[in-house]
Amino acid sequence: MDQRLFKDLLKHATFGYAVYYLKPSIKLLTSNHLFDNIIIQYNQQFISNQNTKHSSPFLEFLSMHIEKKQEETHIYLQQGSYKVSFAYDEDYLYLYLYDQLESSIQFDLLTPDQLKYQNFSFHNLSYIWEVNPDGLFTYVDPIVSDVLGYHPNEIIGKKHFYDLFHEEDKETVKKMAFETFAKHETFGNVLNRNISKTNQVKWLLSSGVPKLDEKGNLIGYRGIDTDMTQWILSSEKAEELEDRFLTVFKHSPLSMLQYNEYGEIILYNQKFLKMIDEKNQDISKMNVFDFLDNRLKMTFELSQDGTANRVRGSIINPFKKVKIPVSADFMPLYNNDKEISGGLVVIEDLSLAIEKEKRMEKLLKTDSLTQVYNRSHFDFTIDNIRKSDLPLGFIICDINGLRIINNSFGFDQGDQIISYVASRIKKVVGNKGIVCRVGGDEFGMIFKKSNLGALESMTADLKKQFTLLNPFGYEIKVSFGYALYDSLDVSFTKTFTEAEKMMFTQKVYDGSSMTQNTIDVMMATLFEKSPREMNHSKRVSSMSWHIAKKLNISSSFEEKVRISGLLHDIGKINIDDSILNKKSELSEEEWVIMKKHPETGYQILSAVSNYDDIAKIVLFHHERYDGMGYPNGLYRDEIPIESRIIAVADAFDAMTKDRTYRQSLSVEEAIETLIREKGNQFDPKIVDIFLKQVLQTKLSSL
Repeated sequence: MDQRLFKDLLKHATFGYAVYYLKPSIKLLTSNHLFDNIIIQYNQQFISNQNTKHSSPFLEFLSMHIEKKQEETHIYLQQGSYKVSFAYDEDYLYLYLYDQLESSIQFDLLTPDQLKYQNFSFHNLSYIWEVNPDGLFTYVDPIVSDVLGYHPNEIIGKKHFYDLFHEEDKETVKKMAFETFAKHETFGNVLNRNISKTNQVKWLLSSGVPKLDEKGNLIGYRGIDTDMTQWILSSEKAEELEDRFLTVFKHSPLSMLQYNEYGEIILYNQKFLKMIDEKNQDISKMNVFDFLDNRLKMTFELSQDGTANRVRGSIINPFKKVKIPVSADFMPLYNNDKEISGGLVVIEDLSLAIEKEKRMEKLLKTDSLTQVYNRSHFDFTIDNIRKSDLPLGFIICDINGLRIINNSFGFDQGDQIISYVASRIKKVVGNKGIVCRVGGDEFGMIFKKSNLGALESMTADLKKQFTLLNPFGYEIKVSFGYALYDSLDVSFTKTFTEAEKMMFTQKVYDGSSMTQNTIDVMMATLFEKSPREMNHSKRVSSMSWHIAKKLNISSSFEEKVRISGLLHDIGKINIDDSILNKKSELSEEEWVIMKKHPETGYQILSAVSNYDDIAKIVLFHHERYDGMGYPNGLYRDEIPIESRIIAVADAFDAMTKDRTYRQSLSVEEAIETLIREKGNQFDPKIVDIFLKQVLQTKLSSL
């Protein structure tokens, strides 16, 4: 490798590097300006944060890692983080600092805080700028005075970026810049000649990112220019340290290729061979074109005209026809006559970074519970419908009674049901469409190039999935609706609403969102939690039925009272066991929870159409005849007679049976209480029937 290559490495390298001599003590032999700038920031930040008096915190950091013979670590600055790679060669250390995804530039440039911009001005070498879409400067920091001699007021609103270019470069670089603007692309490490206010040539290394408004429209660019003039003009270190730079090339953590004016590869490092998975392949004399996709080939051609540039594309393994996503810097090399004699390409493998981006993208559009797409992706899909996708079929479905299941069995059970329904839907839809969770218990399915027949058939197949046995012991009911979207001139909201209407109509035709089987499972669950509740419910049901028979109204009335008595405490299913089976008196807060059970019972039972009347009876079974009960404070005949019956049976059983926190009353004491509370807590007529006609005949069995 000749000295010209090393000079260009020195000028154009997009990563920081340094060579240290290790014996008898650590001594810096050479470094590039990027390395120097990063270390200046590190030392200043460390001294500021730690209040230390050490003049070189980085040297301490370096000594510690050399002692451990580490090969890799990171350092973290306000502007971003850098990966640090160590390579050892006898008494020498080769150090590399690089930001794999340019985050330290891009993220900070995207921050509109001008004070934060000034953190980029390293030792008066760099300055921040902003331009509008026409290239007119809208901001430039004061460091520009030290680089180009202009005061910011002489530039902002008065000069375009290309007004500062060297006349020989102006049209070419201007054209390239506006092509980049049109594509909204980021550019990095573009070397260009500027003319200062005193007519001096200044070599600047430029990087920039687009500024977009909320709708994605370009409103300008932000960037950073670094003065490279002294490094361009200096050749002392390059001549002294030829062997050192050859080792830099060899040990670089990035892949490198050098080629001649014909594109023939004359030098490459092992990192490149490792990247293309050809560790023992000799690629010398092959043409660099053999490894470049079309995008990289275009940038290669530009470098042959003397323009250094960075671009994303793919390196192609010509032996296996495999593509590797990369970021590549193409840099022209010159001979002694200042003619282009070839070039250097520095390549960063982006495979892992892109894979991380894909995983992150998947996370952002996937529902974490069900692993189908989420509402955000559903909206994105609808917003990006193309005419070629039409007609677009849409199916919506809703899990019936999920709120009741959550209240009764807990949210874990509800989540399991949501996941189960999602898995059944995915099984049927497969790759025919996309499945999204569009609400807590709602799913939306989208099918491109569909028709009403296909939607009807798909809906029928989906319904079959929920007539099968499931792991929960009770029927899961899901309602469906569908509609066709066939014109981009109409809002998709109309299609969504049509499908929803069909779904709600199906809910009505189904008759209920829950079945009696579900109620049976809930009661079994309650009784399993508390056998005392099971026995209590059965006794209340029996006594209530006997009272109803004595009223001699009808057999259907008697059966309604019997079932209501059995289910009167179903609302206790969501009360924690620690409260339900507590061995001491309930606290005030616990009583508040316990007194919710009539309302919870009503919510559960009202979800079954056949249980509408029973739901109301259960809701009011703790109302008092004098209007002092709960939950609604009903008075006398405002309380359903069935609820008044259950109130008497419930109270008598509660008084005559032991509770965990108190002993029971005797039957005589309970009778005295009922008589005393006639007209207050209880309906006098019901108390009389119970005491005179029921209790005497049932007493022996209670």
